[in-house]
Amino acid sequence: MIFVFGSFVFGGTRVIDEVGIGFASAVLLDAFVIRTVLVPALMHLFGRANWWLPSWLDRILPISTSSLPPSPGRPGAQPVAADGELRENRKI
Repeated sequence: MIFVFGSFVFGGTRVIDEVGIGFASAVLLDAFVIRTVLVPALMHLFGRANWWLPSWLDRILPISTSSLPPSPGRPGAQPVAADGELRENRKI
């Protein structure tokens, strides 16, 4: 996208040149500064709070058992809530 917007500079019109430079610099800033420096640094600072799930949203979301390992007592996987407690044992 940087090269596409940068190619607007060769368009010949001053307004399109400025728009191309503006878009190319915005994409460059977003892709390289924000996504490669700022987001990982903030995720490191926040730690486990990155993956916090509100309890009201945990009740609404469907249970996905495809990524859970099978339980030794039962064939198939047991549905587990975000806090690690089995959903069938929770008080709703």
